[in-house]
Amino acid sequence: MMNNYIITKLSLKNFKSIDEATIELEGLNLNVLDGPNGFGKTTIFDAIQLLITGSVRRIESNKIVAGNKGFQDHLFS
Repeated sequence: MMNNYIITKLSLKNFKSIDEATIELEGLNLNVLDGPNGFGKTTIFDAIQLLITGSVRRIESNKIVAGNKGFQDHLFS
């Protein structure tokens, strides 16, 4: 039997470029993130993926992690 969970609120602190934010997800079936480039849509997706899976595959596989900075340096400020 599979459990279904609904994320209703996401609180971020010192995550990527976000100092602190709380996002209310009110829709039970679908939430849409809309906005121009650079406004944090992918950051919210990354936070949800980190919450559910424990990692952000997009960042782990990115070549910038191979330099002097590691995975943690790109996620947490």
